[in-house]
Formats: sequence, structure tokens, C-alpha cells
Amino acid sequence: MTAIVDSAADGIITIDPKGSILSFNNAAETIFGYREEEVLGKNVKMLMPDPDQSKHDGYLARYHETGERRIIGFPREVLGQRRDGTVFPLELAISEVKTGELSFHRYRTRYHRAQGSRA
Repeated sequence: MTAIVDSAADGIITIDPKGSILSFNNAAETIFGYREEEVLGKNVKMLMPDPDQSKHDGYLARYHETGERRIIGFPREVLGQRRDGTVFPLELAISEVKTGELSFHRYRTRYHRAQGSRA
């Protein structure tokens, strides 16, 4: 399974319910400019600019309290932030996989070709 995720063209990032990064595939490394070992255990909000960065923990808390899906299952265009601070548009699609008491979110990121991106 790891080989499939690592060879995917889309950046795939898995997080735990608190937003800590559990995995970061090769495409995510290319998109964001970080190596997996640099981001593991850190909050996924590091990959987005404000205002989403400062609000992200609240978004997760609200979802876990209410169960209301505002973004899970609804792809949308958002802004990402690379390691060098560059802000760029990307398509974000979040899926949820529940395993026991843990809930994992997959962030699929894709550059917009019209913006001169690498994806």
C-alpha cells in the first residue's frame, strides 16, 4: 500500500484527529518542498497560509464535536504554503477513514496547471 501512495501523482497527506501529520507522500514533498521526516508529527496547518492556518484547529474541533462535514468529501480550491513561504492555489479533497477510535483524514492536493504548476 505504501508503494501505491508514494507513487501517486497527487500529494497525499494523512493526519490524526488533532491535525498531526502521520504520512506525507512523494508528491506532497514535491508540492510543498518539505521532506516527510520534516513534517511528521507536526500540525498540517503549517502547509496553509492565514487565515486558514490560524483557524484550522478550530475547524477540526468543530467537526469532531458536531460531526458536520463542511469540507470532507467536497473538493475545493484553497491556498497552500510551501516551505519557502510561497503561497499557491491547489485543489484540496479530504477523505475520512475511521479505524477503531482513530479518524484519519487524507488531504489530496493538486497544482493548478493554468498557474504554471508542476503537477
